[in-house]
Amino acid sequence: KEAAPKRRRVQELEAAQEEATMKLAARLSDLDEAALQTKTLDEEYKAARATLDQLQGEKDMADQRLEGARVLTSSLSSKREKWISQVSNHGAQLNRLPGNMLTAAALVTFA
Repeated sequence: KEAAPKRRRVQELEAAQEEATMKLAARLSDLDEAALQTKTLDEEYKAARATLDQLQGEKDMADQRLEGARVLTSSLSSKREKWISQVSNHGAQLNRLPGNMLTAAALVTFA
């Protein structure tokens, strides 16, 4: 009499253990999948971060070049005014050149 209820209880516990084992296997599988996904995302993050660092370096270099170009443009714009002034002075000197030559020739002739 006592053995039948105990056998039934053992069978119920074995069935519960089997069900728990299957649930555990499913959870472990989900955990492995999540770990794999986490690893994949981590690798993607590292690659994206490396690309970001490279692009940041290129941006910094471009900013330095841009600042150099600004300085150069600024200095050349001040030189431009000087060059325009010099060109007009040379033009005036060219206009006076024939008269200066005649004056020099007259002085050489009368001297």
